[in-house]
Amino acid sequence: MFLRRVVVCLIFLGYLVGANAKFADSVEECPALKPRQAPPTNVRDLRPDDIRMIGALGDSVMAGFGAKGIQGYSLISLSSIYESRGLSFGGGDEPGVCTIPNLIKRYSPLVLGSSRGEHMVEYCGDRPKIDHLNAAQSGAIADNLDHELNYLLPGIETLCPFLLLTYIYQP
Repeated sequence: MFLRRVVVCLIFLGYLVGANAKFADSVEECPALKPRQAPPTNVRDLRPDDIRMIGALGDSVMAGFGAKGIQGYSLISLSSIYESRGLSFGGGDEPGVCTIPNLIKRYSPLVLGSSRGEHMVEYCGDRPKIDHLNAAQSGAIADNLDHELNYLLPGIETLCPFLLLTYIYQP
């Protein structure tokens, strides 16, 4: 009986909070941030407009493999084995796509490092003009992290104080 009351109270509380919340249909409708009085001093003080670079590490999910779905009429098609780097949720910045970099760009328009475009699947290879700071590799496992970091680190060592790095590997 007690548990039921708690659940009902939580549902009611969620309704009250949700009823008073303001939601936007797109990130462009979100309010602008007021200018800072002082720069951030640590990660707890960060806001989206403080992020100057975006990077990504991971496997095929982060690389954007299959992000466009099956292309053509066959499961086996050259156009289906592309990494759509610009569609990657953590590293892509194709216009009109809901990705972390595009959300950050609303508040920090000059953010660097996000990917745009696509190329065939690669394993332990890089295409810096498309990948930028998205070091993810399709089929990567934890052992590949060294390669990804070796690609990523030279691009971020001296360029900015705060970098948003998204890291994901499927088990």
